[in-house]
Amino acid sequence: MDPVTTVDKETVLVSLCAFGVPCRYHGLYEKMGQRLYRTSTEKLRKDYNVLPLCRAIMGGLPTPRPGCVVEESPEGLQVIGKDDSSIDYTDQYNKGAEEVLKWHKCST
Repeated sequence: MDPVTTVDKETVLVSLCAFGVPCRYHGLYEKMGQRLYRTSTEKLRKDYNVLPLCRAIMGGLPTPRPGCVVEESPEGLQVIGKDDSSIDYTDQYNKGAEEVLKWHKCST
């Protein structure tokens, strides 16, 4: 049996950038000026099966990509470009979220 993946542990989803993969929108892995450290993810792996995924990439967006914000509209919530509000990325983010859920279901 794989020493990292065991059936007696719950599976948790963790953003891929938390593992040092430079997949954030700007191509880096820093969050709010703080580097994400491997020790944090190693602690998680002791108690959980960790599934590192990136919903933006799984939705078809490249790295780097435009920064986005979530805004409320008459149609519901929309993910739009931070610098260009005319570009709507909602479909890509929704597709990525669906793909992440599929992977999670396969891993449990």
